[in-house]
Amino acid sequence: MLFDRKNDTEVRIMISPQAQTNSDTAIVSGIIDLQGCRAATVNLILGGVTDTDVTAVGLLEHGDNAALSDAATVPAADLIDGPTTALNFIATDDNKVKRVGYRGSKRYLRLTVTPTGNNSGTISLAATVSLGVQYKDPVA
Repeated sequence: MLFDRKNDTEVRIMISPQAQTNSDTAIVSGIIDLQGCRAATVNLILGGVTDTDVTAVGLLEHGDNAALSDAATVPAADLIDGPTTALNFIATDDNKVKRVGYRGSKRYLRLTVTPTGNNSGTISLAATVSLGVQYKDPVA
């Protein structure tokens, strides 16, 4: 069977596109079920960032409970191409994509983005996860 990126990868929305104005409220993704895949890439997609002194921290958590009551920060050993700090951003990161790979053994994954200093502008963002290396091909 011929493999290609379209048929061996499934993309799911973690955080729907949104804008947050003058708020440091954490933005929490939906919980992603990783059953059936052996690797994933989390993509944090930034639109306009108009607050001039905002910083934001991305936290990736995983666990085996469907509600993530057992959530733990993903350790560096379970990440590909960098620590979760690869999901952090600052005011000058307009229109960029931040990403990190996951190859851990847990079933569920969640992203939390926590801005600080977002008091005079707006941050626009979304997040997706690309599930790859499926146990069965092709992906629907």
